[in-house]
Amino acid sequence: MKKVLFYFSTIISTIALAAILCAFLYDNNAPKISILPEVELLNQNTELLINITDKSPLESIIIKIIQNKKTVYSFSKKNILKNSFKLSIPLKDYPLEQGEISLHVTAQDTSYYPIGHKGFTRINNKYLLDITAPTVHLFKKNPQIIQGNATILQFSASKDTKEAYVRVNDEAYPAFLQENGLYLLILPQHWLLSPKEFKPKLYAVDNAGNTSITDLLIPSQATTFPPDKIFVTNKFLNKKMPDFIKRFPTGTEYLEMYLILNGHTRAENRETLKKLSEQTATSPLWEGTFMPLPNHNIRGYFADTRSYFFEEKIIDKQRHLGLDLVSIKNADIPAANSGKVIYAGDLGIYGNTVVIDHGLGLQTLYGHMSKMLTKVGDTVERGALIGKTGISGLTGGDHVHFEIIVHGVAIDPTTWWDKAWLRQYMRYEK
Repeated sequence: MKKVLFYFSTIISTIALAAILCAFLYDNNAPKISILPEVELLNQNTELLINITDKSPLESIIIKIIQNKKTVYSFSKKNILKNSFKLSIPLKDYPLEQGEISLHVTAQDTSYYPIGHKGFTRINNKYLLDITAPTVHLFKKNPQIIQGNATILQFSASKDTKEAYVRVNDEAYPAFLQENGLYLLILPQHWLLSPKEFKPKLYAVDNAGNTSITDLLIPSQATTFPPDKIFVTNKFLNKKMPDFIKRFPTGTEYLEMYLILNGHTRAENRETLKKLSEQTATSPLWEGTFMPLPNHNIRGYFADTRSYFFEEKIIDKQRHLGLDLVSIKNADIPAANSGKVIYAGDLGIYGNTVVIDHGLGLQTLYGHMSKMLTKVGDTVERGALIGKTGISGLTGGDHVHFEIIVHGVAIDPTTWWDKAWLRQYMRYEK
């Protein structure tokens, strides 16, 4: 009886061991191969990322890149005995030419399925390698710019160009392809950026990701902006702060409200305007000079540094990024030029505000309105009535706060009223 039990136990153990070996050796899933990026068009800076995984340990891998029937890259490895393997291939490290290349990857694991055969996978991918960067040609000769203003650039680029833009430090300003096959770009120079700091570079990127970079030698004229003083009184605070009281916790002092509005809320409003700049037509909607508020006086100038006083002490400093145009009470506000209304509503310190897009990132802002007589989506012509001057927002006197903005950067509006200035800085071939 003991012998029977012994033999029976041996048989069971053998079957169990055989089952374990089968489970280890038998795998009906071949190795999985993934290749990134999943595109057909590559450039010289592309890095091919190959990832191979399998349920069973990998036994061998062979990778080749072939161009013009020649093996340009070769890699092989045996006895890997791991379930995964990764490899990156920087194309710039190998003597590849422009044209078609093929990538061959084979992977084999240690399993047996069907019995006697190991898991095997092969992938053959074909790519088009483009190593030529786009070329650009500027059409506008000798462009110039004034600090705190803008100039227009017109240029051609290679047909396979996907995007073009100018970068100044950390800011990028997009160019727009026109029906005539040329690009237009309105380039602003930030009011804080001196001529020495203004170093624009033109980027052109093709479908393969190749990028050309051109230094733009644009002479810049320095500008100084005047200082100004604003006197905040208790009378003003008692009059205006109730308009904003719902924005603050109960018990907040009026002066504290004012400082938050003048600083934090102002910054938030500028961010809103920067986001609005993305809602722009890809072609010019404007024509000719821009129209100011009729019969106006200027009471606040562009980019002046305002020192705010309360009870003879400086409490704040801010930049005034527009013009305060004063006429009669509730004066008609005309659209400065033709365009499309992209904003009409409350905008923090600017109160009732309308923003009109004129294309190519060029926009105008009209703040402190008592009435808005237009709505988002309206197409307006130059001189069309869009609202009435008022005292909404953080102001105590009836006027319109008027801005010209390029890609979210406020610039000096007064030059846009000048036909000679427009001819010199904003002229382009149609």
